[in-house]
Amino acid sequence: MLRVTPPSPPSAASGRKRGRQRATRQTTATTARLRSSIVKTALARGLDDLSAADIAAGAKVTTGAIYSRYENADEMAVDISRERVCEPLFSHIADVVGLMTDTPTETPPPQIGQALEKPTALLRLGAEFLVVAQRNDALGEVVVQEMTRHLLQLGLAPQADALVQAKVLIGASVAVGTALRSIVTTTNPDWSRMMRTLVTAARRAERIDDDYERPAPLPRPLNTGDPIRDQLLEATAAVIGRSGFQRSTISRIARRSDLAVGALYSRYENKDALVNDAVEEISLVDYGVNNLAKTRAFSTHRGDFGFADSFHYGMYPERRSRVNFRLETIIAARHHASTRRTLQRVFRHQATVFSNSFPLIPRNLAALTVSTEQALGFGHCIVSRYSELAKVADYFSIMSSLVAVTGLDKLAEAATTAR
Repeated sequence: MLRVTPPSPPSAASGRKRGRQRATRQTTATTARLRSSIVKTALARGLDDLSAADIAAGAKVTTGAIYSRYENADEMAVDISRERVCEPLFSHIADVVGLMTDTPTETPPPQIGQALEKPTALLRLGAEFLVVAQRNDALGEVVVQEMTRHLLQLGLAPQADALVQAKVLIGASVAVGTALRSIVTTTNPDWSRMMRTLVTAARRAERIDDDYERPAPLPRPLNTGDPIRDQLLEATAAVIGRSGFQRSTISRIARRSDLAVGALYSRYENKDALVNDAVEEISLVDYGVNNLAKTRAFSTHRGDFGFADSFHYGMYPERRSRVNFRLETIIAARHHASTRRTLQRVFRHQATVFSNSFPLIPRNLAALTVSTEQALGFGHCIVSRYSELAKVADYFSIMSSLVAVTGLDKLAEAATTAR
């Protein structure tokens, strides 16, 4: 007769082990849902407006589950920067820098170009992280260190040649700047072609002495014809540039401008209307400084067409407040439709100003030039804050090579001859 030995009943120890494993899996799954909900909320509302209630609802957990993991909203942002955002952002930066420095990348160039033309939501969020980390201590402790280390690994080292430093910085600026610009424009048309042109310019670039002095241009004062309006708009730019859109209240702006809150509301319906007015007036005035540099360079046949000036202007302390304001309003444009429309109008106006200033440049080349200047300018204003080497990199030689590759130097000669 066959005897079957019944299995031994599970021991208490093995039962506890399975229970711990089950609890661990549940905890891991809950954390993953929370991270996804934090990312979704950040994309919808911005890093400055992470709501525990919204995040809990999105993850289908209680707010207690959030606060058992995160002390506050800043810690939520730090967590998703490490777990969800930095890896795709840094990989994209490495891909673009690889093209600029002839470093092999695993990503095919056409795929890199596609990411520049249509940046993903995570890349746009990554650009926002780089902006916010400059004023948020908790984020800054993580993001600044990691971004600085990443640029060093990509070749932005003190012992590197100044031309190599510029290639790394320009590549990183393109990666970040196209993502930031797409918040306003959705896409960056023709940037695959522009990237190929930049790569060609980088490969052909040779060191050229840059003997041009660039005195720091003070921001032009606003002159709308209404001194109180000018005062309000300058105060708006200063407060938002320091604290971001979400955390800048009407009361703070009024206090900064030495006006009563009631006086502010007598002129503007709400904060969005005030900010949009500041965006329009300040952007157009400040763009005139860059356009003047190009006009002077164009008329004197300067090899870089004045593009190198834009890199330096963005780093001058005298212009930092307005640069901060511009960056903050761009990341706010994802959550404020009226601000996005205002910036779109400003971008179109800049293209018109450029075309009117240089009528011999074909319209399609003029549009691509302005798009390049915007993306590179926005990106460099961010990336340059993550390395002191941005102040000594050789932008002049690469920009001179770019001008030669695009034929802008020949157009300058033709314009002079026509006169």
